[in-house]
Amino acid sequence: TLDQVKDIPCEISMTLPSALSCNIYSELDKASTPAVKGDGRKPMGKKLLSKGSHQDIYVARPTDALPSWVAPGDVLQGALVVDKGKEAVSSMKVIYVAPPKSTAKDGDDEKPKAKEKEDSLADVVFKAKLGHLASLRTKNVTVYKEIITTLKDERPHSVP
Repeated sequence: TLDQVKDIPCEISMTLPSALSCNIYSELDKASTPAVKGDGRKPMGKKLLSKGSHQDIYVARPTDALPSWVAPGDVLQGALVVDKGKEAVSSMKVIYVAPPKSTAKDGDDEKPKAKEKEDSLADVVFKAKLGHLASLRTKNVTVYKEIITTLKDERPHSVP
């Protein structure tokens, strides 16, 4: 029955209506930020390699929009073909895991309730006294000691 296999993973293979293009770069930093434009980057073009030489290539993620039915975590599979005439020996499997969907943030970030409450006039005056106290510490020691004593009496837990 179906109840016995409901927790077994299932692989569904679907073909996209059109291939997603992935640019190829010769430098890793260019491939890891394919959406960046205007810095003079160009995808790698045709290159002729002599026998025994090598070329590092980096495949960038697709910059085209993924189909709407692709869910985060879905695996897209394709192929990188280096020489179309010898595809059997010059192709490589390319796998891309669909990232989480981006969420648009509204500019209306609500402040936490604790921050939402406005300070009372007494709190504002007390904070101003503390700010003024810091400037008196080195200038006038006697006035500093008088004010610090008054503030400690007023709010003993708020003054160091």
